[in-house]
Parts: sequence; structure tokens; C-alpha cells
Amino acid sequence: MLKNIDKIMDKIARLKEQRNAIILAHNYVGSEVKTIADVVCGSLGMINAGRNTNADVIVVCGVDFMVENVAILNPDKIVLNPVEKAICPLAQRITVKEIQAAKMSYPDAHTLLYMNSSADAKAKADCVCTADNAVKMVTELNGGLPILFGPDYCLSYFIRKRTAHTIINVPINSYCPIHHKLSYEDILKAKMKYPNAEIVGHPECRPEVQDCVDFLGSSTETIEYCKHSDSIEFLVADEVGSLEVLRERIPNKTFNPTSTPMVCHGMKKAKLTDVLNVLETNDNQVIIPKETAINAKNAIDKMFTLS
Repeated sequence: MLKNIDKIMDKIARLKEQRNAIILAHNYVGSEVKTIADVVCGSLGMINAGRNTNADVIVVCGVDFMVENVAILNPDKIVLNPVEKAICPLAQRITVKEIQAAKMSYPDAHTLLYMNSSADAKAKADCVCTADNAVKMVTELNGGLPILFGPDYCLSYFIRKRTAHTIINVPINSYCPIHHKLSYEDILKAKMKYPNAEIVGHPECRPEVQDCVDFLGSSTETIEYCKHSDSIEFLVADEVGSLEVLRERIPNKTFNPTSTPMVCHGMKKAKLTDVLNVLETNDNQVIIPKETAINAKNAIDKMFTLS
């Protein structure tokens, strides 16, 4: 088995060199795929890597909206998705019709969408954000007007706690089902088991979970926080991929899950063989319709302008 994996990795390395290809992977993807990625990071890091690469071919290991983001920013490059239907359930929970209806009800509001949304949805937004910069984007975009924000009401709760701006959820009550599995009771049980541990979590968690953790941030922000914290033991209220990255990058500290590890199956769908296949065949090339791509890119560019 190990010999087969080594052969696959060697083939991938040769194809990357031959095709001037780069592999981007989210922190949540499977550990084997992360080992062959050129960049392993959160959503914002993937966008930055996609914007700044000179590669001709970009393989994006994550879920559907992440591949779309890179394709939006690289219409003249080959952007490949290792697997079909690696779906982000949160991104599926906001529709163009819901956005249009909200804009009609609040014609003076700005529309800010979480990056976890489809290209079609982003094309209707004024700006987008990630968990890293959501509070800043709301503050910079606001101008005294309400913000239509979707699709994650848990992230909107995180924003409300840190700003005084009017946030209108679109839709009213949408959430990441993976992070939503974690309950307040889970946190209490974990804290009893590890009383000296500091709790770090993601703002996609339930509001009552957010209120009892020591640090909230994106997967990338959490890594930086834990590196510099005086604590040596942590409970991690995030998808299991974050736990793996923390253990790898900060081996001198201890990281434990706050409950049964939360697993996003869409993120784990891509395997080494899938990456090899698309590099060999160009299967699953992602091409965003021109008008959608232009409008969605405007919303992404707005985020960088306000950063």
C-alpha cells in the first residue's frame, strides 16, 4: 500500500512539473491529499493563492464553492476539481431568489455574502467575506446602512457581538450542519475532562458554543492563536481537519476534540488517485459562465479593496 501511495505521489509530482500545475488544499481535506498540496490553508488563503499563482493548471481540493472561487479569479487557466459533487451543505442553503427578494425588501442595504456560497449567489452580492475578515468587511461596507448577510446565521451572530451594525440574515436561520452538531453540553463535558485546556472554536459553531470558548476564529487564525498562546493544552471546536493541522504544525502542544470529531464528508471526498486522474485527463474542469464570473469577481475584488 505504501509503495502504491509513493508511486501515485511521484506521478503527481512529475505531472505538476510538466503541466506547470499547483495544488491548493483546505485545512479540512484528508491528510493524504494535504501531503501533496503546495498550499494548505483556509478559504481566504486559497483565494490569495489562486489570485497570485503563475501556474497554468490549478487543482483545488476542498468543496464546490472553493473550486468556483479559484475559477472565477482565473478564467484563462485550467481549474480542476478532483471530484464531482464535493458539496458544502452551507453553501447550498442560500439561493439567488432569496437574495433578490431580500434586496427588494431592503433596497438601500448592502449585500455581503460569506464565501461559503455559490458563484451564482456571489454574482448578486456587493461584497464577500471569510471568517477571517467578516467583521472588517461589515464595518467597511456599512456606511450607516443595513447589511444583508448570508448564509450562516452563526457567523452573523459572531459579527453582531463585535459591531453595532444592523445585520439582516438571508435566509433567516441557515447554518453549517457539521459545526452545528457541537452543543453547549459537549463543551461542558469536554471542559470537565480537560479542566486546564483552553477552548478554541470556529464562528460557524452555535451561538451558545461561541459564548463559552476562549478564542473564536477561522481555522487559519486558530493556528496562529495557538502558536502564540501561553497554554499548552487546547480543546478544538472545529472540523477534524483543523485538529490534524494544529497537531502537525504545533507538535509541542496538545489538541483534543470537544466532542466526537466533526467530519465534513465533502471535504474528505478527494483522494490522491482523484488528484492524479484530473492532472492526467483534465476531467472536472470548472468553468464559470462569463457574466456570472465577472459579477462574482467584482464582489471578491471588493473584499480586497476594503481589506
